[in-house]
Amino acid sequence: MDGRSGSRVTRRGYLGLLGAVGLAGCSASDGERAGSEPTVTAAPLPESTPTPRDRRVAGSNSAAARSLDAPWYERTATTTLSPTGLTVAFHPRPTDVSSLVGGGRFVRPGTADGPARLVLELANTGESTVSIPHVPVPGRIVTPRGDARAFLLPVRPPDGGVGDGNERDRFWFDGYWRGRRRTGRERDLSIDPGELGSLGYVLVAGPEGPALPVGTYAFETRFGWTFTLGVWRTDAPGPADASRFAGADVPELPGDGATEWFHHADRNTAVYLHPSTEQVSLSDGAETLDAALFNHSSTTLVGNPLAYELLKLHEGTWYPVVPDQLPDPGGHLPPGATLQRRFVLRHDGPTDPDDVIPVGHLGGGRYALRFGMYRSDTPRRHAALVDVEAPELELSPSPELRVDGEDTARPVGWLDPDGGLFDAVVTATRTGEPADRTVVAEQVMHDPILRNTISVFGPTTEIVELHTRDAIADQLLPSRGTLRVSLRGAVYELVRQDD
Repeated sequence: MDGRSGSRVTRRGYLGLLGAVGLAGCSASDGERAGSEPTVTAAPLPESTPTPRDRRVAGSNSAAARSLDAPWYERTATTTLSPTGLTVAFHPRPTDVSSLVGGGRFVRPGTADGPARLVLELANTGESTVSIPHVPVPGRIVTPRGDARAFLLPVRPPDGGVGDGNERDRFWFDGYWRGRRRTGRERDLSIDPGELGSLGYVLVAGPEGPALPVGTYAFETRFGWTFTLGVWRTDAPGPADASRFAGADVPELPGDGATEWFHHADRNTAVYLHPSTEQVSLSDGAETLDAALFNHSSTTLVGNPLAYELLKLHEGTWYPVVPDQLPDPGGHLPPGATLQRRFVLRHDGPTDPDDVIPVGHLGGGRYALRFGMYRSDTPRRHAALVDVEAPELELSPSPELRVDGEDTARPVGWLDPDGGLFDAVVTATRTGEPADRTVVAEQVMHDPILRNTISVFGPTTEIVELHTRDAIADQLLPSRGTLRVSLRGAVYELVRQDD
């Protein structure tokens, strides 16, 4: 811990996001999206110099080998499902579990004459022969959360390979193609080291229930390889539900690029940030907020997949509340892919779960949630409004702060969660001088220096002296730096007094 009490990204959350969002790829063109004829778009196959790993794949001049040599986010494909007016995008997901690398291509769209066909093209980069069971691959919808299922049923690839000749007894058409998983062992595909292989599948919905509702479906094979399918309406890629803030006029968010608000989105909006709710009440404890950035455009989004901001609107100005500083691994969000984050919001201090982003110390008011992925040609940031019902936030010091002389004119605080390192000193006094900037209580409670000086002030306090680590002080003040902040009508001057 570094004294911060706001939000964080855990190791599990960080690694999960890297696996889920480094994804990017190609898609149907605008013309394909607008037309009514079923289409198939193959992944681009750029000519490039093979990496040392790819040089071990035989036939490096073939289209399949060139596709494996491309960045993994270019090994994607899209198609249409004309009976239901849907577009489907295939995205491989990087994994170190298997020696198999690969991509996919749709060789036939979904029509009333037959379901969409997907071919997985795999290269064995390991040291030994790999045997792959050609069995049904189940998928489940993960964004939005639900019970919908999809299946990839084995068929013979169009250019040869393993497959099942008795295909049509496993799927049928009732306005959309449905199928069932058949028991029993299918044939295996063996791929020698440095060789390529392919597996054919048809995409169907389950035998019962909804037929591929719009969303993102996750698939995991028995050979350690994972991928997702993004599904959206071809002629209406935007959100189906209207925002409760429709027509609301709010200031532009700070930073580079314009803001694309969810409450301005309609059925034609192809990229949007969708919150699970636009109003939460924190009066009785924690509330969960899921937010998903949908990319239903023909353009890959770029940026920081870990980045998010929660800002509070106060007297016509947005104030950033969280997050702490985040690493920026860089990432891609391809057409049809979704970036989803789960936040647990609290009025009091946050808990420390390992699979969500905890955000505590929130008072009532209007907030904006913004993600860090955007189009490279026009860096528009995507955001959504959320109203929080909660009492006004009261200031309090960090639990680990040790204070000598509390309720005196000159209290001294000691903030070092790791113990024993106090190489920075910051003093705080009230002043009548103009402030350098205004802060809100939520910002104070998420900054270890502001929180553990301003919250210590009592009726008779003249100066607060805080001893802490350089790394903590550096987050707000440089060495021997000075800052005056205004909070609730009072101005405080903070001075770093390092030796």
